[in-house]
Amino acid sequence: MNGNPDIGPIEAGDSAIPVRENFQQTEELKGKCIRRPKVVVKNLTRRFGELLVLDNISFSVGEGEFLCIVGPTGCGKTTFLNCLSKLIPTTQGNIFIDGAVADPRRHNISFVFQEPTAMPWRTVAEGRERSPGFPESANT
Repeated sequence: MNGNPDIGPIEAGDSAIPVRENFQQTEELKGKCIRRPKVVVKNLTRRFGELLVLDNISFSVGEGEFLCIVGPTGCGKTTFLNCLSKLIPTTQGNIFIDGAVADPRRHNISFVFQEPTAMPWRTVAEGRERSPGFPESANT
């Protein structure tokens, strides 16, 4: 059982979160591949006013697993990634990486936008000079 207070107890029977520390084979788990969770999404909800976009989702991604998030336009893929990268806050629940709340600086989370966000009529230097919040020391 995991004692992390942020995630709460993780039991062998918890369908949303796989077994973390108890790697002992039991009849119930025999033959199943048990991986330590790398990413745990627990009770994640995101609303925009009355619009419910993510509704209490929970899942985990084991260390070494590969995950694709697919779905139709408007189903919440980008909203989830925005929550993961902390571009927007969650309404409820949280995302954990290695047992700690996801932090883009600590966990080296990066994000590539689907649409171009640069202004093609400006040079890189002009874009930096006119970008609010861009460190002044980077302009020299």
